[in-house]
Amino acid sequence: MEKHVIICIDDEPEVLDSVTRTLAQFEDFFPIETAESAKDARDLVESIIKVGNHLALVVCDHLMPGETGVALLSDLARDSRLPLTRKILLTGQASHEDTIDAINQGGIDYYVTKPWDADTLVEIVSKQLAHFFVNLGHLPPSGITGLDPFIISEAIREGYLLVDG
Repeated sequence: MEKHVIICIDDEPEVLDSVTRTLAQFEDFFPIETAESAKDARDLVESIIKVGNHLALVVCDHLMPGETGVALLSDLARDSRLPLTRKILLTGQASHEDTIDAINQGGIDYYVTKPWDADTLVEIVSKQLAHFFVNLGHLPPSGITGLDPFIISEAIREGYLLVDG
């Protein structure tokens, strides 16, 4: 059975641990993988695709050694194998220009500043994962919890998602 994976990327292990703890409630349905660099994240993406899974969401820091989060997200946005992947830039150090680049080039779906509020980040992730399934064109697998119910019900009402029966 295919999986819908979340990748969290940050070069600071304590921040990465905090993000994954914040998102732990999603892990029963969305395996959470971590990377401490853009290179490690690229390797993860390749392994996710290779085994036939979907990359549902990327939560990425901006300032990292070697390559910025905006550069990584921009590349992921252009990757034809990942047209539905949702992207969140999570950073406390981006400049105004970096933010504009993230939106215009990185194809980010949401921008969150550090330090973040845990409840707000969970709500944002819930919405982004719901949008992932709407864009995928089918209802989330039975039993998945934590997705924004308004987004799913609106998609059904508008005919973007079809309900069998």
